[in-house]
Amino acid sequence: MLSKSLAALTGLALPLLAHGIAHGAAHCIAMADAATGQWLLREGQCDVRMPPMSTFKLPLALMGYDSGILQGEHAPLLPFKEGYVDWLPEWRQATDPAVWMKNSVVWYSQQLTGSLGERRFQAYMKRFDYGNGDVSGDAGKQNGLSASWLGSSLRISPDEQVAFLRRAVNGQLGLRPEALAMTAALATVPERVDGWQVVGKTGSGSPVLADGTPDRAQRLGWYVGWLVKGERRIVFAEMDVGPRDEAGPPHGRQVRDDFLRRLPARLGDDTAKVRAAVDAAIVPMMVANKLPGMAVAVTVGGKPYFFNYGLAALAGKVPVTEHTLFELGSISKMFSSTLTTYAQAQGKLSLMDHPSRYVPELAGRPIDRATLLELGTYTAGAMPMQFPDAVMRGGELRYLRDWHSDAPPGRERNYSNPSIGLLGHVTARALGRDFTDAMEQVLFPAFGLRSTYVAVPPAAMPNYAWGYHEGRPVRVNPGPYALEAYGVKSTSADVLRFVQANIDPSGLAPLMRRAVQDTQLPRFKVGPMVQGLGWEQYPWPVTVAQMLAGLETNWGAHAATPVPAVPPTGATLFHKTGSTNGFGAYAVFVPARRIGIVMLANSYHPNTERIKAAHAILSALAP
Repeated sequence: MLSKSLAALTGLALPLLAHGIAHGAAHCIAMADAATGQWLLREGQCDVRMPPMSTFKLPLALMGYDSGILQGEHAPLLPFKEGYVDWLPEWRQATDPAVWMKNSVVWYSQQLTGSLGERRFQAYMKRFDYGNGDVSGDAGKQNGLSASWLGSSLRISPDEQVAFLRRAVNGQLGLRPEALAMTAALATVPERVDGWQVVGKTGSGSPVLADGTPDRAQRLGWYVGWLVKGERRIVFAEMDVGPRDEAGPPHGRQVRDDFLRRLPARLGDDTAKVRAAVDAAIVPMMVANKLPGMAVAVTVGGKPYFFNYGLAALAGKVPVTEHTLFELGSISKMFSSTLTTYAQAQGKLSLMDHPSRYVPELAGRPIDRATLLELGTYTAGAMPMQFPDAVMRGGELRYLRDWHSDAPPGRERNYSNPSIGLLGHVTARALGRDFTDAMEQVLFPAFGLRSTYVAVPPAAMPNYAWGYHEGRPVRVNPGPYALEAYGVKSTSADVLRFVQANIDPSGLAPLMRRAVQDTQLPRFKVGPMVQGLGWEQYPWPVTVAQMLAGLETNWGAHAATPVPAVPPTGATLFHKTGSTNGFGAYAVFVPARRIGIVMLANSYHPNTERIKAAHAILSALAP
């Protein structure tokens, strides 16, 4: 059943990937908001200049209507004459502006530029700042007025097409207002696409070699223009160079058809694009690791996306949703750490305090040499990863009173549940509250988390997924400091909300905003990784190899070098893994790219696999 459902999920991504042109030697799709210039999409070789071919009819139409040579959609009507360019049968007829634009009639363009004359034509080109601006034509042929845009001297890149079109739709070319309106009337696609009116022009031909001669083995296709919905305008340019196909239609038409087909996924709703990236990374990982179910949540530019796979419970075949409760494992440490920094923001404690200030039972013991900061960064002095099996819940302080180490605090990092667990215990005492109460009544509501618990209430139990270990359903056992170190249960929707608040904490109350910012400060350099208070961080972009090397520091002792606790100056990736016997979780985000990912599964699988999958998604959506 699992493989069948995964195959069905994989198929959801195929419509976007299977239809359309196979991109060739050079390709670019560029889309920008006309008002602000903000890129909405820019992928590929967008700075490569190519001949504009028939996309040049858009600037020619603007010249024609501004100069008065063109008048409306049907004037002037010019007769075809022998000797005119007649590459296509439909060109051998009388032609008006509407037919000219529809059929890309080259000879009509040449009659228009001839009427303009060389001086006016060059003046318009200078005003338009169009590509390289070279309308001299072929050397020695003096054919600039008739052929400069047809694989000759004139070149323009997709980026430059977009820049020119922005100036045009914003009325910055110094033209008569009706020039743009009439040009749009000629080039408007009859049917709207998801409510967007499309104005565009194709162009087809051959790219040129370095010596300026046409590359007949390749084909060049363009589609450029703008989109209109209400008051909004978006300008676009798509260009593709690929192997010549004599049997196929002009390549510009193929580029146009592909652009229009993909437009709903590119505008208004990027779900298809995000799903394609998520499916490509998650589905193979689930199959390889035999994961029963997984909830994946992604935030891009502040917009959330939810993708759910498989089953929350095999018995009853309960499907995973964004409202399914998963055990977060050590991602719980991020909530505990934020509670600590919130207590500090309130003046209830300081990270420079020692535990005995709040837990007098530890006074004079080796553990009291460490500060709360060192407890929260696993640098308290060679503390063990886990409590010994003989230690039960309630016996933590007895164990810590007797614990000793020759390693001084602040010198090495030893990933440790007892360390962060003690920090949570100290924080609760500093706040004068029970730990569960402090989390559920203070912290979670501050982030708007309505389905996040330390102790899952009876009413929420139907949403609690079963974890699976070696095929058996399991849930976390209450061990020593389990609640403080790995006890949070939550949904992908809630964890994503927490991640979004870490990306942009401006919507939080001032003290909680400061608490979030304090968890992200760098504290210790450990190998390739920088340890914050809970969050581990790397400069972005970072390679998978660097992240996997950093992951190795979770095992054994590793030298830790203090670093200034100042906000990172460059783009930074923050992440945290989490596991229990039956669950595997991962949260990662890059604030500078406004992107974050949450992955929650109801079976353990290696952290390396989670990091690889998330890195692939990040690279696809925020390169």
